[in-house]
Formats: sequence, structure tokens, C-alpha cells
Amino acid sequence: MTKTMHKLSDEDMQALADKLIGLKVNKARAQVRRLDPDSEIQMYRVGVGHELLTRFNLPNLGVSVTLVEEPHGTPKGGESSTLKAEPAFVEARVAAL
Repeated sequence: MTKTMHKLSDEDMQALADKLIGLKVNKARAQVRRLDPDSEIQMYRVGVGHELLTRFNLPNLGVSVTLVEEPHGTPKGGESSTLKAEPAFVEARVAAL
């Protein structure tokens, strides 16, 4: 059984990215998983530089979606204490596979 590879246009990819960035990160993750029944999580909150990346491959749509979070909040005055803060969801990157 062969599957047909549906591709999103550049406009559709940008619209998807814009739609996702308007959501909270957990809602965005759920939305991405629902887009394609064969979706696969490639990496989950992997630290790359100053970003936390979560990447999904959506083979039926022919795209990968990367959700980018950045840590926010730093101790004032150079304090060396642990700061518990949730990273901010700052970007959704949609690219062709």
C-alpha cells in the first residue's frame, strides 16, 4: 500500500506557523499531533543553544514542525539561585521534509 505525499504550500506552512504561535505550547503540541495520524515526535524539549526545541514529523503533510521555547526570567543582581520558570513559547517553524 503506497501513501500519496501531500505537500503544503509555502502559504499554508506560514499559516500553520502563525496559527500555532497563537496557542500555548501544550495546546500547540496537541494541535500538531492531531494534524497527521502518522505524526512522529523526533525530539522533545532538546536544548540547542539558548532554545528548547520540540520537533514533529508529519509525513502525510510532508512537513516537519519545530516548536521553539526560550527560557525567560533571570535572577536579579547576579544571584546564583535556582529560578523555576516555564520557558516562553516564541516560535513555530514549519519546513518541508
